[in-house]
Amino acid sequence: MARIEHHLHSLLQHDDKVSGDSDVDVMMSVDAELFSEEPERCILYYLAGYIAHKLCKFTPCAECKESLINNGGSSEDDKLVSLKTRGGLKMPSQALTRLLTVVEHSVQVHAVKPKASAYSDILNSTLSSDDLSTSMIGCAAHCCSLTARCVHFYITTRLFFIRKAINRNRSSNQQKQKLSKLSKLT
Repeated sequence: MARIEHHLHSLLQHDDKVSGDSDVDVMMSVDAELFSEEPERCILYYLAGYIAHKLCKFTPCAECKESLINNGGSSEDDKLVSLKTRGGLKMPSQALTRLLTVVEHSVQVHAVKPKASAYSDILNSTLSSDDLSTSMIGCAAHCCSLTARCVHFYITTRLFFIRKAINRNRSSNQQKQKLSKLSKLT
């Protein structure tokens, strides 16, 4: 986690000195990617609400909490999440959803085949992303630590679900093989 924070600090220092793309252009490209596929966007939004709920427990800063939770108007995604959870999850902010979109892109690239270095591959890809500097969350004092915690938590959560799906498929295949052997014996 300290490595992530260190990289984010250096990224912010470098971003203050040199800014090739405007923040608006980068945010619009990430937003266009966010709204490209409806089911994945809704699932990401749902998971972002869970992460907002978890991260609010780790920060006493009111400004950081505001950067995690959407206190404004409601969108179609807000309605879907509130119906699904009956008000149990928090509605994530656009900044949090944008950050998780950047991380999810890395997850989809590197978690196609299961391997031992999946976490480090996803983390390195996320940290080298051009969109990361404009997708930070939290106040100026806590943005690096909160963003690092968010990235770490999201990657570990996604890898948990990927591993669970792989194990479920493996178990299903083993059961099919076992039944196939039994049917040949009879």
